[in-house]
Amino acid sequence: MTRQPQQVILAGGAGFYLLLLTTGKIISWPGIEWPYRLLLASSTLVGLLVGTLISRRFVSSLGLFFGGWLLWLCMAAAVLHYLPAASNTFLVPLLWAGATTIVACSVRPQWRMNFLMLVLIMTIPFTLGLLFPLEQSQGYKLVWALLPFIALFAITLSPFLFGLNQRVAMVSTLLGVTLSLIYAATNNLYTEYRPQQVNIAFYEDLDHDKAYIELAGNGRAMLAEPLIEPLASYVAGREPASLVPFNTDVMSDQWAPTDRSGWSGPSAHILATPPDRSRRVLRLRSERGASRLVVLLPEASLLETFSFGTREFDATLSTRGLFKGYYPIYINGMYDQTVELTLKFSEPKANLTGYVMDISTKLPASVDALVLDRTGIFAPVHRGDQAFLIKQFVF
Repeated sequence: MTRQPQQVILAGGAGFYLLLLTTGKIISWPGIEWPYRLLLASSTLVGLLVGTLISRRFVSSLGLFFGGWLLWLCMAAAVLHYLPAASNTFLVPLLWAGATTIVACSVRPQWRMNFLMLVLIMTIPFTLGLLFPLEQSQGYKLVWALLPFIALFAITLSPFLFGLNQRVAMVSTLLGVTLSLIYAATNNLYTEYRPQQVNIAFYEDLDHDKAYIELAGNGRAMLAEPLIEPLASYVAGREPASLVPFNTDVMSDQWAPTDRSGWSGPSAHILATPPDRSRRVLRLRSERGASRLVVLLPEASLLETFSFGTREFDATLSTRGLFKGYYPIYINGMYDQTVELTLKFSEPKANLTGYVMDISTKLPASVDALVLDRTGIFAPVHRGDQAFLIKQFVF
């Protein structure tokens, strides 16, 4: 009994691992959902059938019934202690099961198991009933969030499957797994209502006259969604490369060189430098009217604080991601404004190189063809398309 929920969870996880091996991707929210739903149902049912086949060799159906509800009781006690707001998920089915069991004591033994099936009336809403909202909120890349609730329902259903023809049931479920995998591997599951999420990022290194495009989105997630045509041809066969001059450790394999934008880059000028060089005033402007601007100062600068007018902020060194090894300063709502930024350093430094980068949602004309092809079953996500103009400055 104690291993049956594990078998259901592992079988469901194995089904989606097979999906990843056969298709190369797991889509969080597919437009055509039934292959994933069939795979989820059939793979977990395989685990349930195997667990039931093993259990009925060692315990009666009634013993497995009480063992399953003992597991419910243990989980309810744990949830009541650590997550009391979620305790109704377990307490309501437990109360219903207790009342049903008491009434079942007066039922003839040959009909008792049939009567006890009434526990499923309250079990289904609090297990299978949670799958749809979890599917829509977590997506299939987080399928492990769905599997525990399926396992809870499985341990409740298992005592009533002792008389099932295991061979027919197993063949049927394996056919379901096979059908879902074949369909997902040979058909596009994206639709206009559930498109593939693809952002277009434009990077221009103004100091070295280089420009690149990158197609991003869910492609950067742990379980990547490979691009499909016609977008895949834009970045096909590219070796991983760094697209920004300040961090060569962050690589992209969905990129391509492109024409420069022709836009004027951001400007950064030092206005005042005291004799000890511990404080400097930096004048910043986005010459193209970009909405955001990021200033990057290297770790060697030992930046202590920065201020806008009378407001002073502590500097924080980035230790991961794109800005690793730099003190990033974010300025939103720039547009056509000029900003003066006061920098204070813990030790005086000279002739260090920093970067200023302005960011807009407007893309240059050089990527118009790509934008036109990114329609129908493609759509931007989160921050959407962005253009980054990057320039060095010495301070």
